[in-house]
Amino acid sequence: MEKLINYMKGLIRNNSGTSSKSFALVMASIVGSFAIISFIVMLFVDLFSSYEINTDLVGLAGIITALGGLISLIFWGKVRSERRDNYSTYTEYESNEELEEP
Repeated sequence: MEKLINYMKGLIRNNSGTSSKSFALVMASIVGSFAIISFIVMLFVDLFSSYEINTDLVGLAGIITALGGLISLIFWGKVRSERRDNYSTYTEYESNEELEEP
């Protein structure tokens, strides 16, 4: 439990080496997975209780699409920030290399 608390504190601090975007991506993926599993269980219960599906499938499709959109937006933010960090590191290395040459 103490490791989890220290990890949460690391998310708040700057330059701690803990990525809050990675944490958000993992948590959104876990929540989305649990939601989809619960929808599948709900559909099976609905199917086997009355032998027909009375659930609004369009509503379920909308919720699953919204969860997928949430996960993809978080993932896109992570990719963009990583690309920007890697690009700035690479350009700094290039500029330092040019300055060192006589």
